[in-house]
Amino acid sequence: MPASIRAAVIVVHNDPIEASGLTQNLQEITQLPVIKVTKKERIRAGHIFVPAAGCRFQLRDRVLSVENIGPGRKSGRLIDACFRAIAYEAREKSICVILSGSGYDGLEGAIVVERHGGMVIAQDPATARFPMMPVTVIANDDPTFVLEPDHIGRLIAGRLDK
Repeated sequence: MPASIRAAVIVVHNDPIEASGLTQNLQEITQLPVIKVTKKERIRAGHIFVPAAGCRFQLRDRVLSVENIGPGRKSGRLIDACFRAIAYEAREKSICVILSGSGYDGLEGAIVVERHGGMVIAQDPATARFPMMPVTVIANDDPTFVLEPDHIGRLIAGRLDK
């Protein structure tokens, strides 16, 4: 994402072990500030928000908060829940992206985003290390775009500049 992006970027990751280093990994590859959300945080353009490991996002009135999933509890459909919350908050301004991953999380949320007039982008499965999530969305939802990762950020930035 370009440093001048006029949107908040909310990251949802289902693997609590990998998520623990996600904030640092993202900060190493972007100029945008990356915020690890551990309490309430007002979303704002030009920032990337990542839940603390073992937590899931709640979104209401442009404020993110986290709920601890707890050890041994299944994380459930974190992406679906986040996409639904974004759709209810931002309606037609919602842009949700399904990247490489295994499982079906994200499909139900993507459908809600589109019902509220938002845009759904799926990673081209040929470029995904784990193509199941993008394939599921493509097969069941007809996303707005199917793109290689390098093109996703440019498309979003171009849409927001209009």
